[in-house]
Amino acid sequence: MVSSLMGFFTFLGSLGIFLFGIRIMSEAIQRAGSEKIKSVLSFFTRNPFGGVVIGTLITGIIQSSSATTVMIVTLVHAQMMTLVQAISVIMGANIGTTFTAWIVSFFGFKFEIGMLTMPAIAIGFPLAFSSRENFKNVGEFLVGFGLLFFGLGLLKNSVPDLKNHLEVFTFIQKVSGFGYFSVLLSVVIGTLLTIIIQSSSAAMTITIALAYKGWIPYEMAFAFILGENIGTTITAYLASLGLNISAKRATRAHMLFNLIGVFWMLIVFYPFVHFVDWIIPGALTDTNQLPFHLSAFHSLFNIFNTLILVWFIPQIAQIVSWWVKPKKLTDETYELKPIRVGMPDFAEANISMAKREIGRMIGITYDMALQFLRIAREDLNTIEETELHIHEQDCYLEQMRETLSRFLAGCRTTIVNEKQSHEINAYLILTSEIKSISTSIAMLVSLLKKKKKKKLRFHKHGMDEIIQYTYEVLDFLEYTVDYLQEKIDEPSIELAQKMEKAINAKRNRLRKLVENKLIKGADIEGEIIYMEIVKHLEHIGDFCYTIASYLKDLI
Repeated sequence: MVSSLMGFFTFLGSLGIFLFGIRIMSEAIQRAGSEKIKSVLSFFTRNPFGGVVIGTLITGIIQSSSATTVMIVTLVHAQMMTLVQAISVIMGANIGTTFTAWIVSFFGFKFEIGMLTMPAIAIGFPLAFSSRENFKNVGEFLVGFGLLFFGLGLLKNSVPDLKNHLEVFTFIQKVSGFGYFSVLLSVVIGTLLTIIIQSSSAAMTITIALAYKGWIPYEMAFAFILGENIGTTITAYLASLGLNISAKRATRAHMLFNLIGVFWMLIVFYPFVHFVDWIIPGALTDTNQLPFHLSAFHSLFNIFNTLILVWFIPQIAQIVSWWVKPKKLTDETYELKPIRVGMPDFAEANISMAKREIGRMIGITYDMALQFLRIAREDLNTIEETELHIHEQDCYLEQMRETLSRFLAGCRTTIVNEKQSHEINAYLILTSEIKSISTSIAMLVSLLKKKKKKKLRFHKHGMDEIIQYTYEVLDFLEYTVDYLQEKIDEPSIELAQKMEKAINAKRNRLRKLVENKLIKGADIEGEIIYMEIVKHLEHIGDFCYTIASYLKDLI
């Protein structure tokens, strides 16, 4: 009993070391080139085949299809990638993730590489504490590499010899003796295994280890792999829960792609197994060659599935668009759910989400400013209705500011580098500045309402001057919107300074104009409201300049 319990804990501990090694190695690679990876993804996804190739290469490099898929989902969420582009990269990620099985088969079961694991950890450990980012990433990669194969060696040895467990052998013989039903059962087991441990690479490694030791027959092992391809879609699904509709559709496309693949593979399951046996040297009954057969099955399944379905990407996009329908806009409480569990790059993903939501905030304020311009230029008769709508938007923006502030504060606990820390601090300030803009716009509408209610008058051409001044401020606000919503690549602080100086100069001219009008007997109360409007418009320019200054520091 004690021996069995220790064996179970040894197995779990080995799995934990293996998973931890993958995570450290993957995170080190992503930190070293996260921004470059995103740029490459955006560039090479202009046609489906380019997306497949780049998805394969990136996933093969970072050794995590989950990380690639989450990165794709966040890019879709930020509107940096279309749904069609995302589907092609996800298809490639499914191929790239099969590289792990080949590495495990070649090095974990074919050769004894224990002599390399400890030197890798010994060299990498001191580098991991380096103050230089590049050395730190290299050190963590080496530590992750060493832990991955150290855990793999323990995992392989923790699976006992089936000859010493005849009762288990008898049970497996019965379970595997139901023909095609046993295959379906194995698919379910493989799916559940991947969902539980949240790593298709780890699930695949366990499958290879169990088959290598003879605990499961090769037919069940092949079926396990099919289930693992379904289970791996859950990670991205969980990541999409707090994101927008496009991101959710991307994860459903991932799920649909794998489900369709498993469906047709189950139809041709036995012929395909024989096909793999035919092209891979060695018999399926040879335990030393079985890992290579399993790796080949894993790769060929995903390659054939991609070759078949890559021609139907637009149709898949249509299906998931029908599957995930947009919700109607309501005044419900604003929520933003962070990505937390099972995400190798969740800190970066959460910060990207926050940036996207800040882009939404500034977009709402721009819409509010346009409403103010409309009533000032065209019709004060609808001001009560407009004021109510502006008030609702202002309250919603306050919810966004409070939620985003808590969200960003929570991101501090997951930051992994100085750049991310700097971004979080800047975004916290941006949310406050954007909310200040909306407050000023709400005040502008209230002032116009007061003018209408008291039937006050501005000096001649006073409203035209307000309208022209509003256009100048709107230009600055639109420039801020374009950058935060990533419509322009790089903010120009010189342009921002020029616009702010122009706004300040216009304010001074209008102020002097009002002083002259008051001397000539203009309505005092009307001119006070006029100057209040000018003041709030100038404040919006100040807030935009503050935002531009912080954006410049983020480059």
